[in-house]
Amino acid sequence: MRITPDKKLKALIERIERLKENQKAIATDIKEVFSEAKAGGFCPKVMRLLIRQRAMPADLLEEQQELLDTYAAAMEWDSTPLAKAAARDGQKSKASSGDAAVPAAA
Repeated sequence: MRITPDKKLKALIERIERLKENQKAIATDIKEVFSEAKAGGFCPKVMRLLIRQRAMPADLLEEQQELLDTYAAAMEWDSTPLAKAAARDGQKSKASSGDAAVPAAA
């Protein structure tokens, strides 16, 4: 017996509908886990960021971090870990070379 195109289409659509229902159930479960995390004192925004970063290939993650550091430096905003480390290293090298900060004239 041959399956007609109408029956095949109906079967595919019903299959997609079942998958969408499963997807909704999973989304609800994920929301519950984030709510539990928030109630436990964790920050869901940061958790989502970590989840996205863990899914990235290492080279892409490293490239994005380097760009973030470059942009932060251009904005003179040294809040990223690499920028902070570079600032600390720069201060250490100035202190060890004997360059003391000269106060500005009043």
